[in-house]
Amino acid sequence: MSVNARKEQYEHVELFGKPALFTDSRIDRSTVPEGFHCYDLRGSDYDPGKPIIVEDHVVVNHAGSVLTSEPVNMPREGRRRLNGKLNFLGECLNLEGFCEVHAITLAPETCRYALRPALAEEAGNFLHFPRSRIPCLEQWAICASILAAMDMSSGTPGGRVIMKNIMVPLLKWS
Repeated sequence: MSVNARKEQYEHVELFGKPALFTDSRIDRSTVPEGFHCYDLRGSDYDPGKPIIVEDHVVVNHAGSVLTSEPVNMPREGRRRLNGKLNFLGECLNLEGFCEVHAITLAPETCRYALRPALAEEAGNFLHFPRSRIPCLEQWAICASILAAMDMSSGTPGGRVIMKNIMVPLLKWS
């Protein structure tokens, strides 16, 4: 399971002499703010929890993830040995606190929502509109869009929109 980059509590670290944030968890890349870079740390086969390599994405022996405000200079093979260049500074910060400490501007959260088909368990939540109540399909679509925007199931970017009482594909005119 991955964590939201904006909501995670991190350990303040230096990575190759530059400030960064560390977490043991995987960071959901879709939650990384604009201007930040996310990397995974790989542990060894003998001690998977001890980071030895930084890469763009680690599947096996994931030892943590780091967020940086500057990109890490990577060799052509796409990974770089840490060689003792990951230093824990002894304090815990969230992303907002990190930005305050290092005078970094944090880009505002951008939420993108999309309409989706209804799930089977939502089948009883559909509203039937008689033709006389909504004479124009375009007006109905505008109403559905407004209702969908107001009723979001989660506040995370890319979160699903639950449309209660509306189902676009099954509009039935009386």
